[in-house]
Amino acid sequence: MVRFLPFGYWTNRLIRALGARNFRVVKDEPSAKVWVVFTVVVEFGHTVAFGIFVWFMASDMQTDYAGAVWNMLLNLLVNVYPAMAQRYNRLRILNAFNLDLKQMPDWDLPA
Repeated sequence: MVRFLPFGYWTNRLIRALGARNFRVVKDEPSAKVWVVFTVVVEFGHTVAFGIFVWFMASDMQTDYAGAVWNMLLNLLVNVYPAMAQRYNRLRILNAFNLDLKQMPDWDLPA
């Protein structure tokens, strides 16, 4: 599942093959904290977009059932899948660095 994400396995292999041998999105605890905040922000954006797509889908249900089905499938692909992948990656990072998401407001993030 995570192999095909923008910072997944295959993307990292491609970037390393192009010359960035030490490419890492998460290098240490400060970068892990920044990445966790990034995943929260991106997940929120996908949740808002999910709501907009559901509204379009509901309006299509009255006139165009096939269009509503296509909107639902597109919504799953564009919003639900990335949000679930963000949650998966965030939990992996939190566990790897023994971080607690409830303490996020107290983190000292690099500028």
